[in-house]
Amino acid sequence: MDRTRAEASALLDAALTLPAVVGTTPQVAGMTMGGLIAQMVIAEETRYAAAVSVVGHSSFCQADPWCREAQAGSWCDQWSGRYAPQSHPERYTERPLLFIDGGLDTDCPAAINAETVRLANAAGGTAEQFVDAAVGHGFSASMRERYTVWVIAHGPQFRTP
Repeated sequence: MDRTRAEASALLDAALTLPAVVGTTPQVAGMTMGGLIAQMVIAEETRYAAAVSVVGHSSFCQADPWCREAQAGSWCDQWSGRYAPQSHPERYTERPLLFIDGGLDTDCPAAINAETVRLANAAGGTAEQFVDAAVGHGFSASMRERYTVWVIAHGPQFRTP
């Protein structure tokens, strides 16, 4: 995860050289671990206009209490505190961010991302969340539809503030 986060600018540079890529409003998106990475990347790479995280856990702390207790005070805990969106909602105020979650997801509970959306918006952001109540850690037709609508709405005609 950390390596991909660190390489994000170079990956965007390479993508922008492709003939079919419109560089005016690039977006970053990912699912599960990729959703976590998308959250970190948009916080650091200002050329992205928007981001979508599909079933990505924004606190980076384990959902299970025993895992959270085991992580407490470790290098992993320190790393999570440094990069987790929930720890730094001010990083998510300049550009739109969408969380797409499954209501039945026990690995990445929707409530955690709902709190991140609340914190980012309280800091002046424009974060949103879409939850498919009937889905766990997956990608349903309704999630795909919401993702598609979001990407198109924040495409080349969209301009960041």
